[in-house]
Amino acid sequence: MGYFHHKRGGAGGEAMDIVHLDISPTNLLVTEDGFLKIIDFGIARARGQSFRDESAIPGKLSYMSPEQAARQRVDHRSDIFSLGIVLYEITVGKRLFKGPAGEVVKKLLEHKIEPPTFVRRGFPGALETAVMRCLERHPGDRYQSAYDLADDLEEFLREARLHSGPVKIARYLDELTLASGGERRPELISENE
Repeated sequence: MGYFHHKRGGAGGEAMDIVHLDISPTNLLVTEDGFLKIIDFGIARARGQSFRDESAIPGKLSYMSPEQAARQRVDHRSDIFSLGIVLYEITVGKRLFKGPAGEVVKKLLEHKIEPPTFVRRGFPGALETAVMRCLERHPGDRYQSAYDLADDLEEFLREARLHSGPVKIARYLDELTLASGGERRPELISENE
């Protein structure tokens, strides 16, 4: 995310300030090699671009930032909020914002989010801090860069001695493929197998 948020372009090489506006589980793809890709930039906007239909809110309501749901000005920190929703849901195992549209908007704007430790006993404190910082109501209180979030998540993984990375993820995907009757990818077979 940091890449497209801070991408430079145009004649002067200034930041384009690209905002995806639709970060959600369906737009996050894990490749066979274990890398996470953000897809579907169909509603993404660069600085200065507006929407043709101002009456419609682009994106999936359950994954919007409060400022996006309120039709206020958004920037890259809106995407960080949306990613925080995804992180909350995959680490807690519970949908954060669900229900009829009006109810979801009200929850987003009132912003009463139960911390993960209230929902799941034993939830790691450092991970909760990162997730809840993404979900701060005011953009200025959130991570100011996706790179800063990535640094904190990597530090959490190191301190918790949870080893991750593309190779481990690729092997895990391979195990899922085998479990569902598929074949093992030859490049993932170790010398001991």
